[in-house]
Amino acid sequence: MAAETPPASPLDPALLATFRQQAGPILAAERGLSAGCRVKLASLARQLGMAEERIDGAIRALNESAAPAAPPDPFVEKFRARLRKDLAGKNQAILGPTIETQIVAVACKKFGLPEAIARQIIGEVAAELGLRRISASEAVRNLAAQIDQAAGDATWLAKEVWDRLRVIGGKWGIELEVIDQLIDEKLGDNRLIKMRRRRIAKITLLGVGGAVVAAVVVLLVVAVIRGKSQPPTIGPGSLPGEAGPGVASVPSPPIKTSPDWWDVDLSVAIAGAQTRFSAVRPAYDLVIAESPAERSAGYRKLIELAAVPAPPAGLREAVAEILSGLAALEPDESAASELVAALLALVPAPDAPLPKQRGQYDAAYWAGATAVRMYHRPGLPAERARLIANAVQRGTRVVLADLADRPAREKAVRGGITERFFEQLTVAAPRQPAEVAALFAYVSDLAVDLADEPFARLEATFLAAALPAAGNNWRPFQEAAVRASTSPDSLNVLKMLDAYQRATDPELKQFLAELLVVRSGAKPKSWEPVEVVGAVRKGLGIAGTAALTENDRWQLLKLRAEAALGRSAPARTSDAEWLAQTVELAHLTTLAMALAQGEAGHAVFDAQIETPPQLGASTPDGDKSVPPAPKRMSPPPTPQTLREVERLVDLLAAHARQQPIQRESAIRALAIAADRVPDLSPQQASRVAAYVVAPKEDGENSTVATALGTLRGWHRLRLAVADALPTAKLTSGQRESIVAALAGDEHADPAQSDAQRRAIVRSVLRDLESMAGGTTGEAAGLIFDQAADLLAETYRARGRLLGVAAGEISAAESPSQALQLAIGPLAKSLAPIAEAEDEQYLARLPHELAAWNAMTRDDPRRTVAIQRIFAQLAARRAALLRPAQAALASKISQELAAADLSAATLVAQLHAHEAAVLRLWMLYAPQS
Repeated sequence: MAAETPPASPLDPALLATFRQQAGPILAAERGLSAGCRVKLASLARQLGMAEERIDGAIRALNESAAPAAPPDPFVEKFRARLRKDLAGKNQAILGPTIETQIVAVACKKFGLPEAIARQIIGEVAAELGLRRISASEAVRNLAAQIDQAAGDATWLAKEVWDRLRVIGGKWGIELEVIDQLIDEKLGDNRLIKMRRRRIAKITLLGVGGAVVAAVVVLLVVAVIRGKSQPPTIGPGSLPGEAGPGVASVPSPPIKTSPDWWDVDLSVAIAGAQTRFSAVRPAYDLVIAESPAERSAGYRKLIELAAVPAPPAGLREAVAEILSGLAALEPDESAASELVAALLALVPAPDAPLPKQRGQYDAAYWAGATAVRMYHRPGLPAERARLIANAVQRGTRVVLADLADRPAREKAVRGGITERFFEQLTVAAPRQPAEVAALFAYVSDLAVDLADEPFARLEATFLAAALPAAGNNWRPFQEAAVRASTSPDSLNVLKMLDAYQRATDPELKQFLAELLVVRSGAKPKSWEPVEVVGAVRKGLGIAGTAALTENDRWQLLKLRAEAALGRSAPARTSDAEWLAQTVELAHLTTLAMALAQGEAGHAVFDAQIETPPQLGASTPDGDKSVPPAPKRMSPPPTPQTLREVERLVDLLAAHARQQPIQRESAIRALAIAADRVPDLSPQQASRVAAYVVAPKEDGENSTVATALGTLRGWHRLRLAVADALPTAKLTSGQRESIVAALAGDEHADPAQSDAQRRAIVRSVLRDLESMAGGTTGEAAGLIFDQAADLLAETYRARGRLLGVAAGEISAAESPSQALQLAIGPLAKSLAPIAEAEDEQYLARLPHELAAWNAMTRDDPRRTVAIQRIFAQLAARRAALLRPAQAALASKISQELAAADLSAATLVAQLHAHEAAVLRLWMLYAPQS
């Protein structure tokens, strides 16, 4: 018959009381004993050291405790009150077995309580007052460990060591007779061991002595035979183990005892740790040293033991208890400071290297919990408490004094450490994108204790750094990017907009653009980054540029500058387009100069970034008589771009077999390629036009119309749509949206499809005529006058940024006069940092400026000459203030000189100078 399983031993009342006390917040948070609540309660029980077979009983006891309690027993309450009063006045933190036996006897005799009830109340009161109960067996076991440590191999003990062991045993409630008996037994065992060793030595010596005597006899016989009169003699001390005269005995090693400044709790903690974990013993030899430096080394060794990725079960708890005592009792301030610093060093700084193992995260959490435990250690001096609190605040930004109790402090410190993990990933993301991607999901799981708002803030900040650096490996962050881009907090959305601006992967940019457009409710004119950024900012309802940081402003300007500098050069005869681009470049240069001044230029940037001057916007009378600049030519497409366009055309041609979301994605991608491909072939245009006029839902048609606004430059596509429109089965509203996107200002009767077709054809012819030749006559004169006014105002704004007096600014009417205002301040800012070559240039500068003013007969040529000087000063200044960009500044100057020589017209020279100056001032942007 199988043996019956023995019943589980009853729960320790003190342990159960502690469990109930700490389980209360968990029950309240989980709102009852749910499955998740049981898992957390079981974990709490294991942390408290409860055996596995007792955990279910402890949880059931919690459930039973929820039932209506019986009326309190007056004798129990009197005993509890008396016990609380007596124990609260004791200055020791241990309740030994002898004292507990005496208390139980009084409870039974005076209050008439059963022994079990009395011990239960003792456990509850001890837990309430923070006293530690020690059973008789545990006390004897701990004392035996202390005796073993103190006696070592000695056969006697000095009186002070014996007395110290008596004091420790007495505090644990062990009678003096028992203490002396344990000491005597240890010393007796050592004597027996030593006697056995001596007996073995004697046997060995007897054997050796017999051999020596035999040798002597042999020698005597030989001597007699040879007639020698005297046998050899053996002097004293020649045998092993015998000390001859004048030979000093080897002293016994000194007995290592714990320092006098330790208290009983610390002694018990170290004794128990040494018994359970042999790795603690080497650290103990350092911890008990007289030198603070040696003790500090011991403290670091203890912390290293607990900081390993997978320490033995219970080791971290034991080390935490030891460190708490040492932090409170260490008499040397420098050693105490080093202990606290070494512990909090496990919490990583934002710029610390990424962990090689995930167990380092657990070690950091353990360090934070141990620091809070130190802060609550009984007997902690006020100065030492401030030391711990300051270290915790530096490591986690948590102010312990601002929180109510220990659970709140532990939770706050854990949250602060989690924030450090996110900051560490954020700093490392640009340098180690692959490693960061591998750790991100794990760190996100660790952040379950954080509230939604701080977690969303940390995640968005991290993504703003990680996504641009991830390249095409951004998929691990996809779900997080959706959360941040759709966050109700506009600040988080703006961080994702920053990531969108700096991202380089086309698929990622399109993914973020779509999320941001949906979140902001914006309607960008195209999927160009500049248009998306502007529309999203306006959709979020943020005034001006919403450039909350300097880096945000630079990123926005970088988008505008790249778009302006990337445009193809206009035709030689198209003066209007040359001037339009030059005005735009000059405006962007002024904004870059504003940002280069730091906060002083932010107001200028914010006021002008969204209101650029536009050539041909209106005549002085307000009429739009000057034609707009024609569409810029695209650079030659690459083979890869052509293959991608062909693939998208094939997808749209097979629109009947595609889902709406696939068709919309394809037409958007085609719009993105518009600036890289001059036009479609006639066959491609017909296939795309068939999809454009095919029946579809209003939402999809709206997407198509938006894309067509970007695709207007493809004349063959516009003509193909015009040909297919009369037979299209579209609603009147859908027709109007398509015609408006392709025909522009050309108007047509919405009720006549043929009129709509002709409107699209007329718009194509108008664009072709505009591209065929330059602007002449009165319109040309207006363009040059307007360009001069716009450039002069832009140059006057530069003078204001450089601190030119208001009277001089108002007196400068022409572009050359306004631009010349900036030469003096730039030269003055260069003088203090100039090198030898720069000093020679500055010495020649006034003569060069005077010569150009005298040689040039008209303002346009004088403007070009002063621009050349302005560019030279900007290049030298950038090389000195941005040494890392010196080579690039020199290269820009060389390219400008070459462009100056090859420019066919004066307006082309003006354009080349402004482009070079813009590139030079963009060197001041933060390098990501």
